[in-house]
Amino acid sequence: MAAEDKKQISVIVAGRGYPLKVMDGEEDVIMSIADEVNKRIREYQEAYPNREKQDWLAMAILSYAIEKYQSEKSMTDAKLMQRLNEVEDYLDKLLK
Repeated sequence: MAAEDKKQISVIVAGRGYPLKVMDGEEDVIMSIADEVNKRIREYQEAYPNREKQDWLAMAILSYAIEKYQSEKSMTDAKLMQRLNEVEDYLDKLLK
């Protein structure tokens, strides 16, 4: 990835700015993701107002990690089902 392909942007997460270097054209996606993260943090702030910022951040990260795990597991299960269907079709052809 050449340096000229990257763009410097700043995102704000939980009220704090972070400079990032992203591929040219990805800035809108990154900003949208940061907005979603901030929305999730605000949901935890409203649900648990007596907690500290560190707790809201940890809960947001954990919720995204759980979603990622479930998504990966779902993809793995879907691939397995597809492969089993292929094997079943192959066996059906052999038995005919």
